[in-house]
Amino acid sequence: MPGATSSHPGTFAQLATGLDFGPGSISDAIPVGSGILAAGSASTGGHDVVAFWSSADGLSWTRSPSDPAFVNTTAGRLAERGDRVVLAAFSCPPGGTYCGESQLFVAIAGGPWQAATGISSGFLYKAVAAGGQGFVAVGTEEDSLGNVTGGVVATSIDG
Repeated sequence: MPGATSSHPGTFAQLATGLDFGPGSISDAIPVGSGILAAGSASTGGHDVVAFWSSADGLSWTRSPSDPAFVNTTAGRLAERGDRVVLAAFSCPPGGTYCGESQLFVAIAGGPWQAATGISSGFLYKAVAAGGQGFVAVGTEEDSLGNVTGGVVATSIDG
């Protein structure tokens, strides 16, 4: 990472600010290829949308064009393995105040994002990680009132 080394482990220097990211929030960043991919959420035309930024060095960031697959969706966590990136995201009803239904998306080799299949919409996948032979998504199961009823795990060998 750019910046000076320190004799005090855990020292960070703020390099990027809101001016670099515009009106949005960042939920995760991971190394991808020779750079960094950040995912977050922004508002476009009154809708929550997933937003992505990339950087070669962590100093300057470029926002990717918005993807229509992510309208009324906010970003959660990212994971990368080989040529695949998985995003855990949340659906947001238009005009709603709670983004809750989980969605997992996969992009292969920088291609378009596609919704993952085979998962229940009643689960809230809050994190995703690359590990073992593929990906693992973890979260909670909730009843119709939003009460947590247990933990959930989903796996995929190919995202």
